[in-house]
Amino acid sequence: MRDPNYYKAFYKEMAEKHNVTVDQVEEACLSVFIFIKKMMKSFSPLPIRLKYFGSFIPYGASLKNMLKTLPVLYERGDLTEKEYNTKITAIQKQLDLKQIKHDKKVSKHNKAD
Repeated sequence: MRDPNYYKAFYKEMAEKHNVTVDQVEEACLSVFIFIKKMMKSFSPLPIRLKYFGSFIPYGASLKNMLKTLPVLYERGDLTEKEYNTKITAIQKQLDLKQIKHDKKVSKHNKAD
C-alpha cells in the first residue's frame, strides 16, 4: 500500500484543481469503497459489480464467521427475527454458490487429467 501522504497530496491537488475542499475530494474517492462495504454488510444481492473495478464478494471465511456471529447478535437483541433469517439465508446462499463454483473448478481440473 502506498504512503498515506501520497493520497493526501493527490486529494490536495484535485481540491485545488476543482475548487473544492480536500474532504470533498477524499469523500468522492472513497465513497465507492464505503458503498461496497455497506452493501456487503447488508447482504444485498452479491456479487457487487462496478465498472472498471470488477466484482466484489466476501471471502468464504468471512461468511462462515458471520454465520457464527449472527446468533449472538440475535440473542443480544441487535437483530430482529426477520433480519436474522434474511441474513442467514443470504449468507448460506453465498456459501452454496461458492461451493458450486469450487466443485465446477475441481471437476474441470479432473477432466483435464
